[in-house]
Amino acid sequence: MSRYRSVKGMSDLIPPGIDTWHHLERIAHETMARYGYAEVRTPIVEDTELFTRSVGESSEIVGKEMYSFLDKAGRNLALRPEGTAPAARAYLEHSLHQK
Repeated sequence: MSRYRSVKGMSDLIPPGIDTWHHLERIAHETMARYGYAEVRTPIVEDTELFTRSVGESSEIVGKEMYSFLDKAGRNLALRPEGTAPAARAYLEHSLHQK
């Protein structure tokens, strides 16, 4: 047995189980496309302020669920704790409302 293990609560998606995920993703993509929706994938790292401004400094997401850090340039970044704020940021940044 390897001494390297995934982090508790995290799972590797490996064959054959990954095939189920691929099937579900394919159905979701087909269904969304049928109704005019398209996929948006945002970076796993975002500016911390994106989350503190959208959910509040004292929210449970910011206080208990968010990992933030300073990068080499001194920017305050965070691992994305949820997807709503990044999706809204991408929508505005790329003017998706005009497309």
